[in-house]
Parts: sequence; structure tokens; C-alpha cells
Amino acid sequence: MEYTTWYEFKKECEKRLGHSLLNSTWLKVKPIDHLPWDEADAETVISTIANLRAAAQHAEMEAVERR
Repeated sequence: MEYTTWYEFKKECEKRLGHSLLNSTWLKVKPIDHLPWDEADAETVISTIANLRAAAQHAEMEAVERR
């Protein structure tokens, strides 16, 4: 599928993730290339969000261990 608007693309990513994306997160993960965006771009966004979430959880665990 090809997404011709950022809104349509973001809504599809949110649907796949099962939650809304904060604007701060969206700005970090949105594709750099100009529209249209495609399935590969959607998979990249979802993967990047998963990596950000894992890194945040890891940092939180390290902070707890240091206490």
C-alpha cells in the first residue's frame, strides 16, 4: 500500500502498534523521504519505536539497579 498523506500513514502505524503516537515520538521516527510512503516505511517506523521502547526500558532497569 502507498500512503500519500502523513496523517493516513501515522494512523496506520498507530493501528498496528495498538496505541497513539505522541508528537515527540512521531517526530523522531517519521520517514525522512518525501511522500508517498509505503509498507517498508511503516515497518521501519514500527521497528524504530520498538527499539526506542527497549532502550528506554533498559535505561530504566539500569537506573533501578544503581539505587
